[in-house]
Parts: sequence; structure tokens; C-alpha cells
Amino acid sequence: MEQNIEPKTATSEALQYQIEGPIGEGGYGTVYKAKQFSTGQTVALKKLKAREDIDEATKAKQIARFERETRLVAELNHPHIVQLLDKGMDAQGLPYAVFEYVEGETLKQYLVNQGSLSASEMAPLMSQLLDALVTAHEAGIVHRDLKPQNIMVTQTGAKPYVKILDFGIAAFTQEFRTADYRTLTFTKDVVGTPTYSAPEQLRGESPSGKSDLYAWGLILLECLTGVPIMDGESVGQVFQKQLAPTPVPLPPVLLDHPLGLLMRRVLEKNP
Repeated sequence: MEQNIEPKTATSEALQYQIEGPIGEGGYGTVYKAKQFSTGQTVALKKLKAREDIDEATKAKQIARFERETRLVAELNHPHIVQLLDKGMDAQGLPYAVFEYVEGETLKQYLVNQGSLSASEMAPLMSQLLDALVTAHEAGIVHRDLKPQNIMVTQTGAKPYVKILDFGIAAFTQEFRTADYRTLTFTKDVVGTPTYSAPEQLRGESPSGKSDLYAWGLILLECLTGVPIMDGESVGQVFQKQLAPTPVPLPPVLLDHPLGLLMRRVLEKNP
């Protein structure tokens, strides 16, 4: 169910939040750790970059994409998807969005620090991810850039758990897509991260939940092995691996395991 979050005025960002420092940066936005004055709550404040090297048409496109992300996340309410708390426009007329602050590290960092995970360590994390994806897909939303760098591992109790971040290039599936979203799909402009992108996504085809499940399967294998399964020395090499009809290689331990059968279905290149 969509959260009713009213956009704030151009001055509300400065009045409500104290920025403490950057915690992440993407192609068109920067994420800051910030504190809300009224509550003292620590939040993640994402702002569109102010750039003078782009024309007005490109700027309008980036603003539309940014606002689209906040609208998509507002559709979702799930314990393993980062929650949108607030949104508005800054004094320069650029949008910002406020998300819950997730303490921890990305799954990518977690695997670097921990190494490959055992089946018992991997299973609950991947189950949580799958449950979050099901919720998004039921709302007609496909993430399109699921990867270890967009998954936070955090821990408030005895065991770690995950939260999905960054719906910046997410899209509505065909049956849920409306006219305003259709013009903002950017299917041929942004395809996600090739190492985790399904072949149909790299071909520029319409998004579907199958693309996210393909990425989920590759991430599961990476958790078990500690290394990306479809990596390469160049982007071209990665594209070649993903688009080739050759099945995604499975670790020997999965070849005769029931999980291996599931992985074959999830990672099927021409479903």
C-alpha cells in the first residue's frame, strides 16, 4: 500500500535535517547520513546532484527518474525493503528523499569480510531477499538492479538480516504500468549491472520478475562461493557470458542437490 508522504517545501530540508556527511554516491545522486532535528532520528538523505554540465532536458529526465524512485518505494512496505520516510525539494529546486538509515555493510562488503557463507548462513538471508522480491513483484514492481552492493546486511539481534536498497531504475511490469511510468522506463538507457543482469534485460526487453529472480540466483551462488559467478575482465566479456546459450555454471556441491534444480530453473536463460 502506498504511503501518504506529502512533499515538503523548498526550505524544509534545511529546516528539518542536519547533514552529517556522505555515505554513498551514484551516477546522479548522493546519499548523506543526516539527523532529523525534531526527533533526533538518524536517516539517510538522498539528493539529486546539482550539475552545470548537463542541459535542461537531461536535468528534467534525471529529476523525473529520481522522483519515480521515491514513488516506487512508497508503494512498498516490507521489513526487508528500505523504507521511505519523507521527500521534498531543496532550495535549488532539486528533489530529495529521506529513507530509514540502515546500520551495517553491503552484502558485497560482508562477503569480502566473511568470505563464502555456509548454507545455514546463506539460507535465511536469501529467504528474506526472496520474500521482499515477492512483495515488490506482487505490487507490479521489478527492481532491475539487484546486486550485493544494493543489499545491506544489518544486525540488531542475534542474527544478521538484509534490506534491499536503491530502486533507482526499477520499473512497473507491463500489467501494472501506467502512462506516466511508461515514459520513464529507460529500458534501453539503463539495464542494471551486467554481472547480475538477466539476458532478456541486457537485450532491452520489457522488465519482468524473472529478471530479478535471475539476479537473486546469481547472488545466492556468490554467497556460497564468495565470488561473482558471471564476472569477466571487461563489460563485453560479461555480456558475452550472460547472452551465450551456455547454462550458468553451478558449484559442484549443488549438482546433485535439490537446490541445484531450483537454481537451474531460476537461472534458465530462455524461460
